[in-house]
Amino acid sequence: MRLLHIIDDRGRTNAASSSSSTTDSSPLADVLQRTSQSVIRASLSGIVAWLESSQAKEPIDVALIEWDSRQTGASDSADSHSGDAAGAPSADSALTQLLIHLRSRHRHSFLIVCTLDGRALIDASFRWMCFDALKKVEANCVTDVAVKQRDLEPLLMDVAKVVDGRKTKSDGADSSATSTPESTSASQAPTADAVYACTWCGMDGLSEDLLQLHTELWHANSSQEYRMKCPICDGPSSRYNVHIHDDHGPRGRGEIPPCDLPPNHLYPFSIVIVRRPSDGRYLLVQEFAQSGFWLPGGRCEPGENLSKAAIRECKEEAGVDITLKGVLRVEFSSQRAPPNSKRPGITRLRAIYYAEPTTDATSDSPNSSSSSSSSSSPSPASHPKTRPDFESVGAVWSTMAEVKHLILRGREPLQWFKYIEGGKPIYPLDIIDEF
Repeated sequence: MRLLHIIDDRGRTNAASSSSSTTDSSPLADVLQRTSQSVIRASLSGIVAWLESSQAKEPIDVALIEWDSRQTGASDSADSHSGDAAGAPSADSALTQLLIHLRSRHRHSFLIVCTLDGRALIDASFRWMCFDALKKVEANCVTDVAVKQRDLEPLLMDVAKVVDGRKTKSDGADSSATSTPESTSASQAPTADAVYACTWCGMDGLSEDLLQLHTELWHANSSQEYRMKCPICDGPSSRYNVHIHDDHGPRGRGEIPPCDLPPNHLYPFSIVIVRRPSDGRYLLVQEFAQSGFWLPGGRCEPGENLSKAAIRECKEEAGVDITLKGVLRVEFSSQRAPPNSKRPGITRLRAIYYAEPTTDATSDSPNSSSSSSSSSSPSPASHPKTRPDFESVGAVWSTMAEVKHLILRGREPLQWFKYIEGGKPIYPLDIIDEF
């Protein structure tokens, strides 16, 4: 795997990209040494010149950009960001231009922005700016040095599985064996040596399992507004990544139990409103496919009660361990199937919980005097998830003021945050009798 490490040298004196002192001073040096076979380093101040050099003509598998907002002259508080890209600081605009430039030159590259000041963990507007596909800003991951061991290191290992596991012509792979929607029939079962090309970006030479992993990592935020052909079974799917996740790979082969429930089944859901008492911030999940931000939560798995589902979903979607404190509401709805429709009726039960992080750590604030000291210790349990996967693109701690300007999947997060801020009733957990 060939990785381009763009070191944020702003504010450093006489920092040359080729010097060992600059490389060693990077807080990410240890992770990159363990995960990448080939690391090319360039300074942020000299990246424009590097991109015009002969080195830049070679394929780049991963581009990792360090970003320290304390060196940009930008506001020290995420609260000042309105979510409007036009009002973003000029240094942030330079970051988006760099992401656009890298994506235009290296279509298949995995682009990572790693903040050094905790901004990726508490600034939802910054995260959205880096993923704004409408402006052709298409980062694949926005993370922070504080979670480099929990999120960044295993992420790079999985990216390497995809990159290094691809079958190319140099490996003796026959290009005619690459399956596409046009060459694969719906009834044709995938074979062990079959290779496929990604419907979104065209990356080829991928086995069934690698295509699934590639889809999860590279395209967690890719738009799914149109019906897409599956390169494995040629089946159209309005939710392409769900189809790849559920119908192919280990789950499709029966190695993992299916997640579908039978028709006319009761669909129980748990939603969680998580507030961090130390600073009053609320936990938001950045949903996949450019859907906006939403509350952590999801459907109960077979044999799971509502409270356990709430705790599990929060961990999976947001990466945060929580302690449930009470119940806000229990909802029940039942809808008949539309006339002459093959779709079954839907019966839904939804519990909305109030919770707080089990560990309340605020060292991810960009106002912290030093981020390097916290990065050397294990990540606190309250740091939100930054790794993209099937569950979400990531998560963030947000203030009420910022939520009003964010792109939300619906207005419910703001409604519930106002409910909590207004001191409305929080009912005891035992109001729901669970077995």
